[in-house]
Amino acid sequence: MMKTFISKQFTLEARDWLKSLFYAVIVPVLLQVQSLIENNGLSFDWTLLGQVALSAAVAHIIRKFTEPSKVVTVKPLSNDKTPPPIGDPTHPNK
Repeated sequence: MMKTFISKQFTLEARDWLKSLFYAVIVPVLLQVQSLIENNGLSFDWTLLGQVALSAAVAHIIRKFTEPSKVVTVKPLSNDKTPPPIGDPTHPNK
């Protein structure tokens, strides 16, 4: 079964917003981990963390918004519905 994804320039989809929210959460967490490693302790600067979260989310939204239009077609590896034998390194359960 082939799936086709169309991404038009200057449009945003729900997955773009969710990814931006993910970046808004994970980037400040990584900043805190870096601070923990460098200073051997936790220090929370909520203003800085908020600015980092907002800038990460906005940067991702701008990047996805200005990305050129593209069409992605995902095709199955083969038309055969049976998986390869278990000893084969391409077996899905391996």
